[in-house]
Amino acid sequence: MAHRAPRTLTIPRGLLPEIARYLRSVLPDEGCGLLVGSQGVVDRFVAVPNADPSPTTFLLDPIAHESTADTGLSPDTSYDSVVAAFDAAGNTSPRSPALTVTTDPAPVVSVLVNDIS
Repeated sequence: MAHRAPRTLTIPRGLLPEIARYLRSVLPDEGCGLLVGSQGVVDRFVAVPNADPSPTTFLLDPIAHESTADTGLSPDTSYDSVVAAFDAAGNTSPRSPALTVTTDPAPVVSVLVNDIS
């Protein structure tokens, strides 16, 4: 079954100033970045250097964005990440192969309580 891009993409207002700041910082060249989220809702913006700096063309640098950090994950849990691109017309690229990562177990914390009475 083919994956279809969501018909709408929701970008929280709080992310817009961050995106605009980045795009202004690379003017007059095209700015590149990733909108990260799921089910049509963006969680965060990841700025990616334009590997073909130009006011009229862009190329996402594949090395520059191969590492990213996720927050709010549970300890000792496996997560799958896939990437797909889509455009305004709803055309969707094939999904990348899944990358499975497992978070570290929760740290063990020992607390020693002395009787101070």
